[in-house]
Amino acid sequence: MLLALSACSSARAPDLYVLGDGPPDQAHIVEVLDKPVVRVERVQLPDYLDSTEMVTRQDGAKIETSTTGQWVDRLSIVITREVAQSLAAQEPQVVVSTSAPVKTPSLLLTIHIDEFEGEPAGCVFSGRWSIVGKDGKELDDQEFLITTPMNDRRDAAVAAAMTRDLDQLTIRIAAVLRNLVAL
Repeated sequence: MLLALSACSSARAPDLYVLGDGPPDQAHIVEVLDKPVVRVERVQLPDYLDSTEMVTRQDGAKIETSTTGQWVDRLSIVITREVAQSLAAQEPQVVVSTSAPVKTPSLLLTIHIDEFEGEPAGCVFSGRWSIVGKDGKELDDQEFLITTPMNDRRDAAVAAAMTRDLDQLTIRIAAVLRNLVAL
């Protein structure tokens, strides 16, 4: 019995991962007056992905969760936070928020993810995003499929590939935002 208890206590805690490079620099803290506000809704994911567990797909239908790494928060929260930080850094002419801002947002961004996981050939990221104006009119709606090859299946490599995929998505969204705000 003592041996079983000591084995449990010596188990290593999993490493914690986030997407992106960390919080924005102080230079990205902006004044909100007279700038359009873009609200990023909480990203929608399939339930099996929206947890703190890092998920990879094996042989088509088999899903594996990592025993050595996990997300620091539910994946939908991690992605939403990273999308907002990335868009704020790329588009300083707008204020990007994930919570209800003081003033009514000019634009509302929603992202629905169908797949975002490591697979034997690499990281696959697919879904749809849309931007809605203040009047409720849809201004843009796009499907996306982004893949990043991976030679390494360790947690850090999966997190890095997923970050690259998410970066590609935010670059696409930022280009559309830039055009919408310029109108």
